Amino acid sequence: MERKFESELAGQVARRHNNPIKGRAKVLFMTMVSCAVMVGAAAAVLSMKASAAEGLPTEYTSVFTGEDYLVNVDGTITYAVTPEIDDGYLVKRTSNLKWTTFDTPGNAPIDYTKVAYTVNVKLNHTIAFTDGVTGMFVSDLIIGGFDAIEPTMVSASISINDAPVVLSLDGSPLVASTYITSVYADGSLSIQVTLPSLDLTSVSYEDGDMVSIFVMFKTPETLLTLDGSEIGFPDYQVPEVL
Repeated sequence: MERKFESELAGQVARRHNNPIKGRAKVLFMTMVSCAVMVGAAAAVLSMKASAAEGLPTEYTSVFTGEDYLVNVDGTITYAVTPEIDDGYLVKRTSNLKWTTFDTPGNAPIDYTKVAYTVNVKLNHTIAFTDGVTGMFVSDLIIGGFDAIEPTMVSASISINDAPVVLSLDGSPLVASTYITSVYADGSLSIQVTLPSLDLTSVSYEDGDMVSIFVMFKTPETLLTLDGSEIGFPDYQVPEVL
């Protein structure tokens, strides 16, 4: 009886050694599972690092959007909220102001509040401006709700028809102070936007051009609630009589 049992056991062992495919398949399956787990873990780590590096998510709170026009009324350039006919304006202006609290990437302890302003100026008919549109006062903007720290300008740009305006000499961007000025006092930031001179560039203002100006400020403060208002084309608006 013992010899029969030993003989059957030896036969089972021999059959397992003679047919290794099942064993190899099991090893291959476990290897694939292990690799999949490692790849998934690596992807998760990379995703977290990417999110931290990009400071995601960044969601902005809209303060306002604006739209107004300059039109020709009996030979006089006049401010208008809407033109009488769709293509009857000289210049069209659209704008928007928004802000967000920005989480600094990584474990940095300082977070920021950022505020961004964009204004687009569509030049439809410039012939009515005998001195040209250079220097046109486009926007007079005030942003309130800051606290003790003065916000800092961190980004500014100007483009015409989506092409950045650069200096002919070295291709560097136009200096922001040529089209944006700002003053801070008592928790409010005042910003003035004008169309700059293009004398040092290779472009000029032409009918049909879309001029886009962007500026961003930030402050190392959070828990703020920013508000703001603007006056479009201030030089062409009639002052209210009190």
